[in-house]
Amino acid sequence: MGDFPAFKKYFEPKNNKTGYLATIARRGQPTLRPVSFFLVGRKICFSTYSGDAKVKQIKKNPHVEVCIPVNRGRWRGYYRIAGAAELVADPAARKTIFKKGPYAAEGYWEGADDPRLAIVVVKAEASRYLPPGKYKEVEVNL
Repeated sequence: MGDFPAFKKYFEPKNNKTGYLATIARRGQPTLRPVSFFLVGRKICFSTYSGDAKVKQIKKNPHVEVCIPVNRGRWRGYYRIAGAAELVADPAARKTIFKKGPYAAEGYWEGADDPRLAIVVVKAEASRYLPPGKYKEVEVNL
């Protein structure tokens, strides 16, 4: 189980957290953008339009880094998660993840099989945590 329960609490009470996703764009340039992440079990997920640049970049190079800011009072910290992003194609998995996503009921998508919908799972390979108010990152097991 490792450090996941402490990480998960930052997603409560609505199971979503705005963070940052870094991908590799054309010519090897890093690209960073805000993304709303949500958890399904121990999976870090996000949904987006299938035609977005980030989807094209993930298809070309699945290596990504996620940064989830965390706050405690006036103190700031973050989780940094390096890993591989996977576009979910399996219909049963898409349905399960779609039901748990915070935007599933808001009219963005017609359902889990909507061709405009890309569901992405980030598989953590290395994770670091800077506790709010501290100055040194620590390795964590997510």
